[in-house]
Amino acid sequence: MKSRREGPSQESQASGGVIEAQDGRIRREEPGMPVTRSNIVATISSQTGHDFSAYEKSTLIRGILRRMKVTRLLSRQK
Repeated sequence: MKSRREGPSQESQASGGVIEAQDGRIRREEPGMPVTRSNIVATISSQTGHDFSAYEKSTLIRGILRRMKVTRLLSRQK
């Protein structure tokens, strides 16, 4: 059986004010403007040509945060 890891425990934020990930949730920084998983998957699909729609939420978030870190788009808030 696979073990499941939770999303990040501390707040992580993309530079440029586009998205914010906190406790495994991804949303727009503007209040009241949530970004749905399907919006994220569609955006990634249109930009990369890869279909991530079958990925579990935690796997998708972990992959996004990892890629943000690798490309230095991720800054930590303390």
